[in-house]
Amino acid sequence: MKRKQQLLLLATIIWVLALPVMSLAQVERAPVLIIQGIPNATADPPNVRTQVSVFDKETGLSIQGLTAESFSIVEHEAAVPIQAISYEQVGLAVVAIIDRGGLYSAGKIDQVIEFTHDLQDTLAADSPLNRLAIVSVNNERAAAAQSIERIFSINFMPESDDGQGIADALDIAKVPLTGNTPMYDGLQEALRLLRNNPDADVRNMLRNRRKVIILFTNGFEGENEEALATDIINQANAAGISVYIVGMAPTDNANRNLSRLATQTNGLHQRHNNYDETTKTQVRDLFGRIVTQSSQYFLTHQTYLVEGTYRLSVKVDVGTRSAEDRTEFISVLKRPSVTLTSPDNGVMVTVPYSDTLESYLPVYIPLRVSVRTPVGAVMPREVRYYAGSDLIGSSTAGPEFAIEWYVSNLVTATFESQVIEYTLSAIAIDGWLPDAQIPTTSIQATVTWEPKPPLTTLELLWLWLKANWWLLIILIGLLIGLIVLFILNARMKGELAKKIRSGTTSVLRGMTRPLSALQAPAQGKLVIVQGANIGKEFRLAGQVIKVGRDPQFCDFALYDEYVSNPHFNIYMDQGNFYIEDGGSKNQTKLNGTILPPNQRQFLQPDAIIDVGATRLQFKRLGGKTQPLGAYPQPTPGAGGQPQGAAGWGGPTQVAPQAQQPYPQTQPAPGAYPGGPQPYPPTQPAPGGAPGVPPQHYPPTQVVPGGSQRGQPTQPQQQPPAQPGNPNNPHKP
Repeated sequence: MKRKQQLLLLATIIWVLALPVMSLAQVERAPVLIIQGIPNATADPPNVRTQVSVFDKETGLSIQGLTAESFSIVEHEAAVPIQAISYEQVGLAVVAIIDRGGLYSAGKIDQVIEFTHDLQDTLAADSPLNRLAIVSVNNERAAAAQSIERIFSINFMPESDDGQGIADALDIAKVPLTGNTPMYDGLQEALRLLRNNPDADVRNMLRNRRKVIILFTNGFEGENEEALATDIINQANAAGISVYIVGMAPTDNANRNLSRLATQTNGLHQRHNNYDETTKTQVRDLFGRIVTQSSQYFLTHQTYLVEGTYRLSVKVDVGTRSAEDRTEFISVLKRPSVTLTSPDNGVMVTVPYSDTLESYLPVYIPLRVSVRTPVGAVMPREVRYYAGSDLIGSSTAGPEFAIEWYVSNLVTATFESQVIEYTLSAIAIDGWLPDAQIPTTSIQATVTWEPKPPLTTLELLWLWLKANWWLLIILIGLLIGLIVLFILNARMKGELAKKIRSGTTSVLRGMTRPLSALQAPAQGKLVIVQGANIGKEFRLAGQVIKVGRDPQFCDFALYDEYVSNPHFNIYMDQGNFYIEDGGSKNQTKLNGTILPPNQRQFLQPDAIIDVGATRLQFKRLGGKTQPLGAYPQPTPGAGGQPQGAAGWGGPTQVAPQAQQPYPQTQPAPGAYPGGPQPYPPTQPAPGGAPGVPPQHYPPTQVVPGGSQRGQPTQPQQQPPAQPGNPNNPHKP
């Protein structure tokens, strides 16, 4: 027995020396990461310490040599940096299950007992922190015969135990047994010992240990085995427990559910042939690889989350492969309570004024807080004081974080007292939670600044002179000028004085503006001849006149709902008038002809303009009165009397142009053959009475034989080539 222990110790040493090389060889294999227990956030807040096991799934070897760059931690959906990392031995918690039924009948129970002793020795040689428990699976008959439970277990022994409990359990396993045994009941017992151990001390020991189950079985498959295996897999994965199976079957025809059970819990299925020394070595080699998992990585990060439960995930990258595990941790950080204790609420402070200093005397208001730190809280890093929303000071000197607020310079001294009421408050910056701000309740403080003493009359005069010195200079200049004028007036007698006075009068007279500077009279007008406000006139005195519906948009408002704003424009250029439709909705007609939009047309006197439901007539104003003799003489009628002469007994004649619906547009003077032609003078109507007003343009021409209304034929409308000479109409 002693020689066997020496051989096991030698094998363990060889495994330990080979670990670095073997770990590097597993870099490209899929790693397994298991968070052991709940991260510790209470021992040294704000530090959180998380223990993780990282091993190769294909071999069971722990992966060593990882650094902080190999890991990443996400806390409450936010990545946090790793402050420290270490690789320490924590110990294994292993439960060995002996499924006696198939093993005893196959004559393999002795080999299993030997393997169990080898496992015990390997664990002891690796570390005194490793623990082993035994579960022996019996059937009802054997349990009754041996006066033991059907599932007999030896719990984890303390470090001081000499292994006698394990030896007693193995002695019981050697007792002969016939029939099958409930293997999955043994697995349930092993899970109970690892997940919810009845011993409180053992539960505390198991909290952060790597947990492993090693099942020795002949691989008998019973009823409902697939469902039982699925239940074991789910429980094991929830607790981070791996199941390693040593199949004692003599062939490779291993139970498929057992293989699934090992693979899906990150364990291995190792076959052993009772007559094959190679498989025996492989089983012992498996024990050596499992014990490397007794060491774990300790990852330390800092949390600044206030008291509560938060999610945490850890990820490891090994070569091109990665693994991840999730858990929850409990933050114990609390915020301190902060109270503004000075000044008293409602305090009133007076700031006196000093005549000697000509300023306010220094006055300070003390501010301080009281801080209470419950368990899980620390003293604030800083306290900031506010008057309203304005920062007035801060302090990092606890525990009162006192400051003095200087209030004398907050206002400028005036001759009236000034009173301001302030709302004072404080905000503490938490010592652990840099983004956490703890506000205090606010208090009211009233500050009164005394007025300056009133000024004397001389002081007021001096202040006025300082502010209005330029007026004083003007007054002095005027006074000097008056004195000079008085002296000159006294000395200059006779003609010289008269000349001066006469020159001055001329200068003053020249300053009077002539009447010619007034605005020139209007040269045309528009008269409403049909529609609203019939008879209303508008004189065209500007260069541009806008005509439309409403007065706020036009110069001449027609108050016609069918008229646009503006509807058309009248332009005056060098004595001639033009009309232009401004893109109106209902168009503009000039003497019955629709005007194209935004194009100027020459406007003749007496022209008729139709817009909407309104008709206007354009009239020229001004010009010289023509002699009556210039009007053509009437033609005598029958009996020698002039036709249409008043009082001559003949029938009344229609006045010229009365037969036309509209005065027709004429081409501009100068467009006729022979050069510019003057406009005919005003002529009396037949019968000797004055007829139409004076006209400056020739009358509208009608196509011979055409008398249909609104269908005149006329040349293109153009203005006269040159305006007429008002003194001589035959000269330009």
